[in-house]
Parts: sequence; structure tokens; C-alpha cells
Amino acid sequence: MKGIKISTKISVLVILISLVAVGAISFFTYDFNLKANREKITNNLNVITEYRAAQIHTYFDKVAYNMSVLQASDELKSETDSSAAPADDFGAMFDMGGEVTSDSTSGSSASSPMEEYLLTQKDLFGFEQIYIASKTGAIAATTDSNFKSGNFTDPDGT
Repeated sequence: MKGIKISTKISVLVILISLVAVGAISFFTYDFNLKANREKITNNLNVITEYRAAQIHTYFDKVAYNMSVLQASDELKSETDSSAAPADDFGAMFDMGGEVTSDSTSGSSASSPMEEYLLTQKDLFGFEQIYIASKTGAIAATTDSNFKSGNFTDPDGT
């Protein structure tokens, strides 16, 4: 080292100090990015897990709700009822003919299976009235015995 010029020694020292500084900064940057990526991946996996758990929870809630609807269904309880429409006679559910009389459970008794089903749903969910409307806005079925016309009145009353 005695035969090397002082300017060369200073240059080598500056280069070594620079390499150590760059190496230290690179190591800390790598470590920081590694931790940040691991945290990001962990958070993403937690979000996916919570989403899937919510999907499964929603699915089982729907199954439980459907089971409660089936258990409360009068159609399944009284299979011997001869006035009910067969399960494959879907058109009979929309037959709106007949007269409405009073009943102790829902205030009115329906003569068609569609009206009976709507009254059951009305009682099950606690709605005041249920209206089934067509694409054109005409009322196809309702549980409201006071409803006279086939359409809703306009909001301005005309």
C-alpha cells in the first residue's frame, strides 16, 4: 500500500464507501418491499377468505329461509286439499276469478291458488298488501280487497 499514490487510495476509499452505502440501502429497500408484499398478499387472502365466508353464509341463510318458507307452506301441510291446483298446473295459479270472503287469519280468503299463495306470503312476511304487476304496469294479482281497478292511480291523483 506504500507504493500507491494518495489519489488512488482516496478514489478506492470513496468507491468502497459508496458500494457499502449502496449495498446497505439496497438491503433495507429489499427487506421493506418484501415485508410490504407479504402484508399485501396476506390482506388480499384475508379479503378473499372473508368474501367466500360471506358467500357461504348467505347461501346457508337462503337455505334456512327457504326451509322456513317450506315449513310454513300450507300447500305442503295439506296435500289432501282437493281445491288446490296440481303442481304442474302453473296457469291455474294466475286464475283471478272468484269471490273474496273474510278469514280470521289474513282478513280475506282467496278462491284461487295464486291468491292463497299471496295471502300466505303476506302473512309470513308481515306485509300490508302484495301487488303483482305485469310488464305494462297492470295489476295481475293483489291481496288488497279494496283495490278496484287494474292499474295504480297516478301520484298526482288523476
